[in-house]
Amino acid sequence: MKFLVHLAYKGTDFNGWQRQKNTSDTIQENIERNLSILMKEEIGVFGCGRTDKGVHALQYFAHFTSNNIQPNLIYKLNRMLPKDICVYDISPVAESFNARYSARSRTYRYFFHLNKNVFTKDLSTLISCDNLFLDEMIQCIKLIQNSNDFGAFSKTPDKVDNTICKIKECNLYADDEKTRFCFEITSNRFLRGMVRIIMYRLLKVLDGSMSVDSFKEYLQSNRSKDAVQFAYPQGLYLYQLEYPEFQKPVESKLSEVLIEQMKCIS
Repeated sequence: MKFLVHLAYKGTDFNGWQRQKNTSDTIQENIERNLSILMKEEIGVFGCGRTDKGVHALQYFAHFTSNNIQPNLIYKLNRMLPKDICVYDISPVAESFNARYSARSRTYRYFFHLNKNVFTKDLSTLISCDNLFLDEMIQCIKLIQNSNDFGAFSKTPDKVDNTICKIKECNLYADDEKTRFCFEITSNRFLRGMVRIIMYRLLKVLDGSMSVDSFKEYLQSNRSKDAVQFAYPQGLYLYQLEYPEFQKPVESKLSEVLIEQMKCIS
C-alpha cells in the first residue's frame, strides 16, 4: 500500500530535505531511518520537492509504500525524530499518487525584517539598507505576476527542459511601520532555487542597487548572464501545497504568527 506523510520542519539545523552522500543530517534521512526501525523493513520516502539547507516547511508531504503499518506509528515516530521535525498524519493514498508530481500548486513565503531581533534570527532574514525603494520592489513583483518563463531564476536552467511556471498569486505584505515584510508566491511549479533567486534580486531592488529596468531585463532574458546568487535561506518557508484529491490545512501556525498584523501592499 502507498501512504502519505504530512509533516513540518524547522530547517535551521538540517542540510535540506534530500538525502545526501556526505551527511546523514537531512530531513529525508531522519524520516527514512526511523520509519525503517519502527516498521522493521527498509523504507524509502519520496518528498514533494527539495528544500535547501536552512529552509523551513510549514507543510510538507511525502509518500512511501509498505504492507506493515505499525500501531501508534505517528506517536512513536515523533518520539524518535529530532525536535525540529513533526509528523502530523500518515494516511493511505491511491497507488497513482505521487507527493511531487501530483501537486497542483505550491505556496512559498519569504520573511525579512529591518530591525535586529535575536529571537527571529533563524526564522526571518535581517536586511540592512538606509533607504527603501519599496515602490520599485512592488513594480518588480507585478512583473513576476505577469511572467511565465523563469529560466533566469533557475539554479540549473540548462538541466531543465521546461522553465515555464504559471504564477497564481504573488504579493508583498508589510506591517504598518514597514519594518517587517513577507513575500508570498503561489505557482503550479517552481524551478530549483527559484524563490531564493527571485528574492535575491527583489532585495537588490529594495536597497536601490538594482533598477526596475534591470530587473525586467534580467527576467526577460530567460537565462542568467551572471553567477546565480541566492537570498539567505532562513527567511524561506514552503508554506502550503494543494493536490487535486485534497488540500490539508497548515497545522503549524508559526508563519501565521510572523505575518500577524501585516497587510498586502502590492
